[in-house]
Amino acid sequence: MVTGHTGHHDDSRRNKIQAVLLLANIRRSCYDARMDEGRKRVIGIMAAILAARKLCQLESTRPSPALHSIIADAVIFAERIMQRIDAAWPTP
Repeated sequence: MVTGHTGHHDDSRRNKIQAVLLLANIRRSCYDARMDEGRKRVIGIMAAILAARKLCQLESTRPSPALHSIIADAVIFAERIMQRIDAAWPTP
């Protein structure tokens, strides 16, 4: 059975997507764009450790979407860990 295309479904879906994006923007914390070198090094080391297991499973070390994804995910997780550490032990 073929149903006709209605604009209502598209509008409802668009509204849901916009609501999710708005919520994501509200929850997102704004961080200072500047980061000290020590913190960058710590996040880099953490990301390397987090990525190592997945990187050794790749058959090639050439740049690829999989390689970029593994590295990006590792950096995100390292930043989240640092945020949790900062929240638990804030700087006076």
